[in-house]
Amino acid sequence: MISSLDRIVEFDAPSDSVALDVHTFQTSTMGEDWLQREVIGHFMKQVEDVMRQLERGEAAESWRHLAHTLRGTAAAIGAIEILEIAEIWEDQRLGNHPSERIRLRNQLVDALPRFELALDRISGALGSVCRASHKN
Repeated sequence: MISSLDRIVEFDAPSDSVALDVHTFQTSTMGEDWLQREVIGHFMKQVEDVMRQLERGEAAESWRHLAHTLRGTAAAIGAIEILEIAEIWEDQRLGNHPSERIRLRNQLVDALPRFELALDRISGALGSVCRASHKN
């Protein structure tokens, strides 16, 4: 059972969303620093790819696949707030109109700093990797 100490909650997030489930993150990376950095690097590249494809206006089926992939990856590493965003995107099949895509992209952009802060709280080095990946 996951205790409240295993979750990092960002109170400035909508509905007190959980930015990172530490237990899931530690379990999925076996607590190995090198693996945590690698996983975060890959995750951030995936998030950036989703944002680029939102800007390009991918077809509806491609969009659904993107949301599903982001949802699965976020769940695997404990990125709960990003997981919840991707669930909504996938379940509601959002993103057909350009203004809707901008709104969806902004949801993800707003969630990323909270995720980075949560990583910083468990390890400053991981947060640095996250920020470096996000800038590239």
